[in-house]
Amino acid sequence: MSIEQVFQATKKDLYIIGGQSIYEQFLPYADKILLTIVDHKFPEADSFFPELPYEWIVEDSTRHLADDKHAYDYYFVTYRKKKDLLQRRK
Repeated sequence: MSIEQVFQATKKDLYIIGGQSIYEQFLPYADKILLTIVDHKFPEADSFFPELPYEWIVEDSTRHLADDKHAYDYYFVTYRKKKDLLQRRK
């Protein structure tokens, strides 16, 4: 299925759940990113979320500490494109 077909198939908000290549393909179309960052280095990891260009800024960030259900500290971070934030303020 092409990216265009994905957009045609849905009329609602679209949430993309990786891998790396899928993120890279859809990132140019995104206006908001909901990202979980795990505070740990995984040596066996070979795929990563792409580096964000300058037009993305952090709108919100929440830190969660490791607990009985979560082995590592992690963050929920919301990014927005700068132009989208400017449009929302008008």
